[in-house]
Amino acid sequence: MLYPVAGSRIFMADLPGFEPSAVPSGAWVEIGQAEAFGTLGGTWRMTDLEPALNFPDGLPAMSHLKTYMERPVMQIVLGNDPTDAGQALLWNAWRALEAFPFRIVFPDGATRRSWSALVIDLQEVFDTANSVIKVQASLRPVSEILRSEAP
Repeated sequence: MLYPVAGSRIFMADLPGFEPSAVPSGAWVEIGQAEAFGTLGGTWRMTDLEPALNFPDGLPAMSHLKTYMERPVMQIVLGNDPTDAGQALLWNAWRALEAFPFRIVFPDGATRRSWSALVIDLQEVFDTANSVIKVQASLRPVSEILRSEAP
């Protein structure tokens, strides 16, 4: 099944330290003017093992081991709206030391991704002269990424 992204919405909750699954439904605040959501997932750090292994053809080959999972930074881009409650909450989260719960809801209203993240970077982007000021935020996930359709 393919999931369209156009029309998706991003939310966060003003509940630092909460796991996304524990956030009451009324606590989610939409972050308005969302234009891009970036990527969300994980990357394994690898360790090279010695000695090298030999494949059946007799050639030496390096063996690798997954060591730990790292959650790469997710960048979101928004149209700058200082009156938006979600954007104000995002600026406050950037100043805080704790992680906050985030959630993306896809256009069908049922498919979601939820996670906790530190807001580690927040900048105004002036881009091209015929555009509007953007806000770019970098979110470092610090929890499992919950998928609504996961078995």
